[in-house]
Amino acid sequence: MTAFTSVQFSPEGKDYITDYDCDSAEEVWENVNDQGSRWIFYPIPVVVNKQGGKRRRIISACDWFDMLEGLTIQQAQEWISDNPDYVEMIL
Repeated sequence: MTAFTSVQFSPEGKDYITDYDCDSAEEVWENVNDQGSRWIFYPIPVVVNKQGGKRRRIISACDWFDMLEGLTIQQAQEWISDNPDYVEMIL
């Protein structure tokens, strides 16, 4: 059973997808980096533990979004939604 997966948020924080179930966070990042054009729609990737549903905590976030580390998926969605100026500036 794999231990980690990616969660990739939309720029508004309202939607996300999960993908790339792997045995390590490094493997997840390798897959995210090679995913092609999907990053246009879901440009904010993070890595979470695979178990725990929306209560899963973010263990690793992409550049400029390290403030999301330690948050749950739901908390990260709220932060992204509440900070559209920062998200737009970074993206």
